Amino acid sequence: MDDQDLNAVALHPELTQDPRELRWVISTCPRDLHHAATHPDGPLSGLIRGGLLSDIDGGPGWIITSVADPGTWKDVAGEVRRAVRTTAAAVQAEGVLPVGSGSGGGEVRCPIPDDELALLAASLLQEHIAPIAGAHGGRISIRKVTDGVVTVDLAGACHGCPAAVFTLKQRFEAVLQRSAPGARVVEA
Repeated sequence: MDDQDLNAVALHPELTQDPRELRWVISTCPRDLHHAATHPDGPLSGLIRGGLLSDIDGGPGWIITSVADPGTWKDVAGEVRRAVRTTAAAVQAEGVLPVGSGSGGGEVRCPIPDDELALLAASLLQEHIAPIAGAHGGRISIRKVTDGVVTVDLAGACHGCPAAVFTLKQRFEAVLQRSAPGARVVEA
């Protein structure tokens, strides 16, 4: 993996309540990172074996690293950052289907498994779309996620509203596709 692949990973460290921990938010990789982060042959597990880290965990778009000695963060931060980036870049590369692959003739399919897409869609719906719909007396809920398609139910003022198509396509689908290219949002 070259430096260009690693630099494509948008990474932001956040402090937690535990001074030994850093939560690394990887906005360019919303997939669940638990298995990759904790894989015994992965770069982060290597840092545990080397005594730099004491624990690692991961989830959708994040990895938590716990340093073995809290006084050494300054000394190991660069090495930990590179291991986190390497892990996320490998997951990103594995899941992305380039434009034009397969028989779709330029079709981009969602690179995220449906269970992870459901978590991402629910989070984005709650954060970006629900406040808009709720302000007008409406509700949007996710019915199911299948093959990269998020099917939603519209209720209250959203049901039958002419602006619902705009909200679903231009807002919800657009924000979802930033993290999951090829994902689609449809009304049930």
